[in-house]
Amino acid sequence: MDRSVGGSVVQQSCIGPYSLPLSNYAITRITPLSSNGILSAIGENIYIGQRISTWIDKTVCELLCNLIAVPHLSLPDIKLSGNWMINSKSHECLQVLYHGVRHLVHRLQTLHLAIDGGKDSLTMSMKTPSHGTITSPPTLVLTSYSIVLEPDITSRINPLLNNTTASTTTSTTSAIYYIDMLHLLETDITTFQKEFYLIQSLISTGHIFAAHDGSTVLDTLEEMAVASGVGIIITKSNLPPASECIYQHHYIVIQLTIPISSNSTLCNPHNLSNHWHYIASLEPTNTELTISYKETRAYQKYPLALQRKHLLRRKKIILQCGASLHQPLCE
Repeated sequence: MDRSVGGSVVQQSCIGPYSLPLSNYAITRITPLSSNGILSAIGENIYIGQRISTWIDKTVCELLCNLIAVPHLSLPDIKLSGNWMINSKSHECLQVLYHGVRHLVHRLQTLHLAIDGGKDSLTMSMKTPSHGTITSPPTLVLTSYSIVLEPDITSRINPLLNNTTASTTTSTTSAIYYIDMLHLLETDITTFQKEFYLIQSLISTGHIFAAHDGSTVLDTLEEMAVASGVGIIITKSNLPPASECIYQHHYIVIQLTIPISSNSTLCNPHNLSNHWHYIASLEPTNTELTISYKETRAYQKYPLALQRKHLLRRKKIILQCGASLHQPLCE
């Protein structure tokens, strides 16, 4: 469904030639002829037994990672709307709500963010004749909005990989990196802000062509590959350990295009911080998403084939992809 025919929608949820719903944010022009727009994104997470601080930080981290693809954002200019969905009749849920609100206030203060509106859904339970009272897990939804100006409204990026930038005939090389942004948010807020603004600076200078975020690097890579029709050949040792809990991490995956002969400290990969972890280089001829383990092909998918199946059997292919993403990559 094309939502941009009215002239006001700059960025809709569907991206790429196959209209996959992978956009991390939305942009709407203030008027059809205006050069300015409103940027919006959502961060959402449920509490299922992890630390309350991790639950809150993961929600905030997802929100900011969804906004990071639009350059020249200032964190204090981002306004938030908060929605707590919880069962207020449960003493345990009220404890989670109390500590969750306290940590959210602390986290937003350290980032110079503020919530100026929202709503609460405090009746998230229902009685059933056979199963008693069923309670929904505590959930926090943060919605952001911010003004975006020209030329930032047109210099944004999406999760679409670009393998035309990787060529042996030009003086550039294209590589994929990942950063564990949730770890930075929890351990070093100054470094988190520094990396946030560094990524935005590299986007504005044209050194980053694609960015996407998720709880696992493999999920994120496959979404980018399927949407773009671009293959990636990866060595398993370049991925985070498969044993890492997805509820304790939130990664951003970045395609960084670097001039080989450049001496710039911004775009030279040797001058990136140790939080940038190299995954693979893009080659123009790659047509498959492959992961090798000890020189053995442990995982293989063909993005173009997945796209064709997606057009024919949308629901079925989503289930197939979901099953394949969690196959163990071990001996």
